[in-house]
Amino acid sequence: MKILLPLLLTLSFLALVHAGPEKKRYIVYAEFQQDTMVDLSDGSKWAMDKGDCFPIYMYKEHQTKVVLQLGAATFWTDATRVRVMNPDETDKAVVSYQKNLQNYLHATKLRPARTREAMSRCPSNHPGHGRDRPSSRPHSDSNR
Repeated sequence: MKILLPLLLTLSFLALVHAGPEKKRYIVYAEFQQDTMVDLSDGSKWAMDKGDCFPIYMYKEHQTKVVLQLGAATFWTDATRVRVMNPDETDKAVVSYQKNLQNYLHATKLRPARTREAMSRCPSNHPGHGRDRPSSRPHSDSNR
């Protein structure tokens, strides 16, 4: 009897979890109405073209700003610059977003290599500069 009650509760819980229909993720897309420069949350700057579509992440400031998503990064723009797309336009939005996502992923994959290359050409990274340069301050041992 002591085992029967927990067993029944466990079985009823599992039945409830599996009984419901599979939930479909609902995504609302926004389409840019004009060319716009944006700052992504990863620090990069991107030029969004008229017609580019992105998933809406959230609204800010009494819905005057819209936060859009590009991969793991987010960015915001004025809500007047975008148009919320109808559900029947989702196919068009997905194609546009996938194209932009591929461009973004390709650019972020190359960014560390570009950064390393630029840093190697930077004069401040040559020996005798920055951390490699001997300090002009006396060491704490020589102050005694």
